[in-house]
Amino acid sequence: MMFADPLRLACPRCAATVYQRQLWSGNSLGARYYSDRKREAPMLPTFPSFSKCPKCGELFWVRDLKPSEDVNAPQWGPSESYLDLLDLEDTVRFLEEKNETGDSELKVRTQLLQLYNDRVRYRVDQRTRAENEAVLWKSDADKERWQKNLERVGELTKEIAPDDATFSAEIARELGRFDEAVAILDVAGKTGDPEGNYEARVVAKIREKCAASDPFVFQCSTRRRSIL
Repeated sequence: MMFADPLRLACPRCAATVYQRQLWSGNSLGARYYSDRKREAPMLPTFPSFSKCPKCGELFWVRDLKPSEDVNAPQWGPSESYLDLLDLEDTVRFLEEKNETGDSELKVRTQLLQLYNDRVRYRVDQRTRAENEAVLWKSDADKERWQKNLERVGELTKEIAPDDATFSAEIARELGRFDEAVAILDVAGKTGDPEGNYEARVVAKIREKCAASDPFVFQCSTRRRSIL
């Protein structure tokens, strides 16, 4: 993995110079993929498409930022000036403030889904269902917020990517709607194959989890290695 020069951008509120990392090259060696579409790749990191100013807390889409006009800003800034992925509460705040629709809303809500799943992701198979639920939701209000977000992700996926039956089924499964998840796969003709290609293995795993009434995120088999 090699980093390129970062983008030097300006916060739209306070005009502070903020930095967006960029890759010169990377690869997916050692990457992990999960059923909620999260990828963790040490040599191919994910950089935020929406974030907040480290100085004043302003939320924004990185695509909307203008280049910094601070001629004294170094090409490589201090670590605290780099843009990071938002945490769960800031992602919720982003949704509330920006009122996004379509693809943009789906992107933000999918990140929120993944942030909730991060609460259980790394020890999910070491806990009972009750223990996972106790970790996943902090309160009844938190559970309601989680559920509404998941339901909206399902609606948006069917509107924007109607052929993506695998993800639609995964959303239904995570909501505990196991019969619905299986029906989505059946209608799409996705039978699944634990020895097949990547998607076929994911489908097979979703079906297996539905049969076991298991709604929690799971790690998928590794994809073929890719290089940028």
